[in-house]
Amino acid sequence: MGRPKSTIPRTQGAPRWGEPIPLFGGKDLTGWTFTDPTQAGIWGVEDGTLIKHGRGSEIVTSSRFRDFKLHIEFNCGPMANSGVYLRGRYEVQIETNATQESPNRRMGAVYGVHRTGARSPSHAGCLA
Repeated sequence: MGRPKSTIPRTQGAPRWGEPIPLFGGKDLTGWTFTDPTQAGIWGVEDGTLIKHGRGSEIVTSSRFRDFKLHIEFNCGPMANSGVYLRGRYEVQIETNATQESPNRRMGAVYGVHRTGARSPSHAGCLA
């Protein structure tokens, strides 16, 4: 069977990335679905920011990608623990309680798989 062939043009073996594709427009939840639609109400948009009020359904983009380069911007409070799932399998860790975690479970790591080389933020609201 084999892997699907990448559609990204390559120059000397390195991918040549296209223009960024915004997944969130800052106004509403257009382009997103929920793992449990009955809990979609916990998600919202406030002042151009995607907000989740409490625990519940995961949010999933309705867009589909092959190869991609992900850029995210986030703001989480003290002792936060969250993440971004890639293809529903791997989680890029987003958290502000790094001292409690092993290196492969800290901010920016692929949770439990690959540690990050980036410094963790020293406090909530601080970018490393």
